[in-house]
Amino acid sequence: MKFDPIVKVENLKQHFELSSRQKIYAVDGVDLEVHRGTILGIVGESGCGKSTLAKTIMRLYKPTAGKIYINDEEWTNVPEALLRSKRVAVQMVFQDPYGTLNPRMKIGDAIMEPMKVHKICTSKKELIKRRDELLRMVELNPADADKYPHEFSGGQRQRIGIARALSTNPELLICDEPVSALDVSVQSQILNLLLDLKDKLDLTIIFIAHGLNVVKYISDRVAVMYLGKIVEIADSEELFANPQHPYTQILLSAIPIPDPDCQVTPMEMTGEIPSPANPPSGCKFHTRCPYATEECKKEMPELMDIGKHHLVACNRMEYEK
Repeated sequence: MKFDPIVKVENLKQHFELSSRQKIYAVDGVDLEVHRGTILGIVGESGCGKSTLAKTIMRLYKPTAGKIYINDEEWTNVPEALLRSKRVAVQMVFQDPYGTLNPRMKIGDAIMEPMKVHKICTSKKELIKRRDELLRMVELNPADADKYPHEFSGGQRQRIGIARALSTNPELLICDEPVSALDVSVQSQILNLLLDLKDKLDLTIIFIAHGLNVVKYISDRVAVMYLGKIVEIADSEELFANPQHPYTQILLSAIPIPDPDCQVTPMEMTGEIPSPANPPSGCKFHTRCPYATEECKKEMPELMDIGKHHLVACNRMEYEK
């Protein structure tokens, strides 16, 4: 694995004010590195802050606090007027391809639009040539460039979204639950396409999902989020073989095993999911953790490297040192 971070965030926070007295702590102190040429999977329950983290890294949201570095250049306070040119290198694929495609715009025009905005091609002939290359790259027929989004299936629309994201020749692709709305068979096609494109184009990918099997299949490294915090991060094989945080262990225990002779009782979380507007003190998971102690209610654990580049934020790690 390469250890050349293309993305680095330090103590990143994204809080949304609901009123003068109430905030949503969507992302609440995240430290993270994404290594060049790899795929980082980010997984967690709905509402844990995964998508907000991705959008904040891309500066679709201005962070409340912390720092963002892309290619060693700080993006945290870059003015909006300068961000457009910088986003050429960082593009996003969204969950709902139909919702992000203009229904009145032909898909070929949608793919060419970013190239026009960023002046990537100097002539119409170059634009059309590049458009056709991108359509073939995502395994669509260039002859369909004059069709509209409603004429395509969900999987085909996601391919169009990927082609559009690739039109600026990005180094980093952020995929925000790109297969969650697709059938399982179509999911595998999109995952294989992303893996193929990553190798061909030397892409770095942040891949957000709530399905653990999907993340395991595509990711080199996996970060587990809970209530705005990274609670565990490790190489994919290491994390799935040796989960250390109770939340990760519970999530993995719920994955069905395709063996009728192997009976595994899933671990259960106790209590209700706390609101990100009123997170618990100390470790945010202590209200649902089967191993919680009084110390967990008071102390917010920091990510600790337990070896093999495996980081865990759990007070139990302190006790077991």
